[in-house]
Amino acid sequence: MFVSRAEDTVGAEEEELSAQQKLLVAASEGKDRLERSVCIAEGMRAMLTWNLVVSADLANGTQGTVEKIFLDPRESQSHRESTDNIVQLEYPPALILFCPDSTPIKNLRELSPGLIPLEPSKKGMRITYSNGRKGTIHRRQLSLTAAYAFTDYKAQGQTLQPVIIDIGNPPSGGLNAFNAYVAISRGRSRNTIRFLREFNSTIFTHHPDLELAECDKRLRHLNDETTKRYEMGRW
Repeated sequence: MFVSRAEDTVGAEEEELSAQQKLLVAASEGKDRLERSVCIAEGMRAMLTWNLVVSADLANGTQGTVEKIFLDPRESQSHRESTDNIVQLEYPPALILFCPDSTPIKNLRELSPGLIPLEPSKKGMRITYSNGRKGTIHRRQLSLTAAYAFTDYKAQGQTLQPVIIDIGNPPSGGLNAFNAYVAISRGRSRNTIRFLREFNSTIFTHHPDLELAECDKRLRHLNDETTKRYEMGRW
């Protein structure tokens, strides 16, 4: 397995960051940025985390398999010959061959059917120096992550077969019927769904939102009143 470390540079000449700039980047990591490090291996199930080419179904949430990894030519030979099964890379791979589960692109020249070449994505990050001056850091990193387990949010709109679902009590936050519905409805049938552990059945018997319950009650009342007026000809 390779651990791809992001490449951060500054300026048009893509210079290395100073110690101060590295600290500012570390202190301002955000959810809309490329990851600082990404684990990747040939044969790994992976999910894209950015919209790359939406028209080709290469978008945030697209799943597939990493078939081949081509390392950056600047990578030192000592890293390439690591024997501990986990290789810490100095730079993101130059290219990977990704085989999405579904894509309208059937065949690219000189590549096996279904394979898509992906380069590291690039993203600018804004930082603020101690004197108030703004600056931009440029990051290169693969925009994907391992896809052996993911949240119901990431699973929306997908059909998974088979699927193992965990709707047990989470270590933090909450779980309601909406979360459970999204998770359970990812499978095609009960024959392809298995639950990882026991769960609290009250998430299906208690209304997930009291205000929504009152709204439903009001709509039912309006429906009944409308039906009565119609049947009595009072319009």
